[in-house]
Amino acid sequence: MKALGIILIIGGIFMLIFSKISFAQTEDVADTNLLFMNQQKNQTMALTFYTSGIAVLSGVIVVLAAKKKIN
Repeated sequence: MKALGIILIIGGIFMLIFSKISFAQTEDVADTNLLFMNQQKNQTMALTFYTSGIAVLSGVIVVLAAKKKIN
């Protein structure tokens, strides 16, 4: 459980630092027996401040809850 909380905290911090992620997506355009064509599209995904804050906060809660012993 503690490892999950640490991963959430680190992921949230990376989301704060890198607010946009760019990636390429390949899409099939035409497919025949002799010819196969695809197209590559560049896309950008924006990571908001709220989602990174929620990830960090939930990671802290998970780490603190993991310190408590549950009987």
